[in-house]
Amino acid sequence: MIFARSTSRNSNRNARCTPRPKSRRTAFTLTELLVVIGIVVLLIGILLAALSSARNKALATKTLATMNGFSQAAQTYQLEHGKYPGLVPERVLAAMTGQEITSMESAILALMGGARVLSPQDVAGTATRADYDNYNGEEIVVQAGNQEWKIKIDVNRIGEGPYVAGKTYSPYYQPSESELTSTHGVQTNEIDAGDGSVHIVNMPDNYRLPDLIDGWGQPILFARRVRSIGPLVGESSANPQFLFDTSTSSLVGTSQYTKSTKIGAFEVDQTDATSEQYSILQIGSASDQQATWEQILAHPSLPGEARGAFILISAGADGIYFSRMDGPGSPKEIIGDDIGLPQFRLLGPSIIEEFDDVRVFGGN
Repeated sequence: MIFARSTSRNSNRNARCTPRPKSRRTAFTLTELLVVIGIVVLLIGILLAALSSARNKALATKTLATMNGFSQAAQTYQLEHGKYPGLVPERVLAAMTGQEITSMESAILALMGGARVLSPQDVAGTATRADYDNYNGEEIVVQAGNQEWKIKIDVNRIGEGPYVAGKTYSPYYQPSESELTSTHGVQTNEIDAGDGSVHIVNMPDNYRLPDLIDGWGQPILFARRVRSIGPLVGESSANPQFLFDTSTSSLVGTSQYTKSTKIGAFEVDQTDATSEQYSILQIGSASDQQATWEQILAHPSLPGEARGAFILISAGADGIYFSRMDGPGSPKEIIGDDIGLPQFRLLGPSIIEEFDDVRVFGGN
């Protein structure tokens, strides 16, 4: 009994000494909420940047595969016909005052068919002349010097195989639908010639020629070498390796892309000098722009020599062909007349490697 009473008194004493529980806090302070929100926003930014980088890498890989596939087709065509694909010579493309066909489109038609060409040498009575006369399609007449060239194009027959020297061949290139399609801004837009004039390119719907499209939905450029020796880039009278059109300050057959004011899936303006995303191909005079093209085409270890017999160029993730914010440029120091071209001349072709544009060279 004594033990029991003692235990009871100790229990009562312990009970009286036990502190009362405090009420628990049920809300965050404003500072804590802001910290949490900041952390979440930071993590989302890092995640989106990582996803964007991964996506661009995947699209660059897809673009490279597309360009390599086209390059292999061009190589096969050269092995069989002794020349790289082109519906007509570059000098004929240069004579098209309306800029109706690009160098890429000319190559596509040569590889896949869908056109007939009547050169000044195809006189009456020849098989080529008879086939041309019986071919239905949109006709383009080009006066190149003192010679007249005629071209008929039927976009519905692209893919049936090219017609070369009186014989029809199986198509050399069979791309997927996403790789070959007509794109905005090439044949339905005003092209800034760079000399104060504007070429109006507005073809009918049944003439819309397809272009090779990169992973981002932008058209890919193609330019082929005319000669294996001589000045790297220049006018036809200088016998250059790559033909340069001074009226548009660009390689023949590429101005429809590089001078477009609204091109591709991005519908970007390549000519807006007020934009930070401005092409270095537009910087300086015609001779300056020619020098820039020389750096793009030049072999890094053989001065004055082209890196390949032809070149394919994708504008990359930004949709601008050699943007002045790429390479040595940045948001803090955008490439301009003062730092751009002299820097290119001093550092040589290696500086071009820093740009996000995807390039593929083919041929020797």
